[in-house]
Amino acid sequence: MPNKSESHNVITKAAMTTLGLSGVLHVLPSALALGTWSHAVRLPWGMCTWRGSSATDRDAGNEYAGSKYPGLSGSASNDNRQYVKGLSGNKGAGHRRVSNNQVGRIAITFDDGPDPRSTVPVLDRLDRLGIKATFFCLGSMIESYPDIVQEILYRGHDVGIHGYSHVAHLLRSPIWIWKDITRAKMELERIYQEYITGYPGESGHVRWFRPPKGVITGTTLLAGKYYGLDTVLWSAWGKEWTTNDPIRVANRVIDRLEDGTIVLLHDADTTSPPGTWNVAYEALPRIIEEAHNRNLWPVTISQLSNHGEP
Repeated sequence: MPNKSESHNVITKAAMTTLGLSGVLHVLPSALALGTWSHAVRLPWGMCTWRGSSATDRDAGNEYAGSKYPGLSGSASNDNRQYVKGLSGNKGAGHRRVSNNQVGRIAITFDDGPDPRSTVPVLDRLDRLGIKATFFCLGSMIESYPDIVQEILYRGHDVGIHGYSHVAHLLRSPIWIWKDITRAKMELERIYQEYITGYPGESGHVRWFRPPKGVITGTTLLAGKYYGLDTVLWSAWGKEWTTNDPIRVANRVIDRLEDGTIVLLHDADTTSPPGTWNVAYEALPRIIEEAHNRNLWPVTISQLSNHGEP
């Protein structure tokens, strides 16, 4: 049995190894470098994902057999209203080309919400387009607008966390990063515990995480893995904050649109110039139209990653 001194040395070495790993990995290529400049899919061990699996990696025809869209069943639409308590509810190709008898999949994702002034109109437009998306919500906004998070879930979309504060992790200490992720995770878990009963997704387990600004450090990945979070970045983005032209935003996305693409848009102006969300809102129909033209169907991150029902 090791003595106290030996145990101390083992603990010290483990701590130094962890700190060293964080130091080595502190500056990692973000989605800007790997997701949008290459066809990188993910880091080893699922540490970080830029895009989903392609149609060649799954039996798309059987998975979505019998729908109005080739190889798709029920327009990938899940009605989750039975899972949410206390809500009355609302009314409511490229490098990875797919063949004519297959359906490719993409994921439309939104950052920086929820915000009642913008997220609800975005949800309404998604309803009219008949698609499901994924919302990466800031913990501070979840705390302020829990009812909007409920509404997102009610309408059958995925919800992940985007940190509590919208601050690049590269600018913060490892302790700050851990606390920020913890606080955001707790805010979303509170929504599950208070309002959700048997919601699909491992009994309300918070699964999806996107770091603010897409900046990942060693601590970001280690904290995510510790909490069982899958870190999801993106492979196409509209950069809506740089223009008021929705056609330009749509074309930026379309240029990168292929099987497995994860699209980044914004449903709130929380960290962007006023009107940013509306540019994304106006670009959505054009993006979805072109996706359908390319035999691509928008699904949630859970579905794209084969962790949810199609």
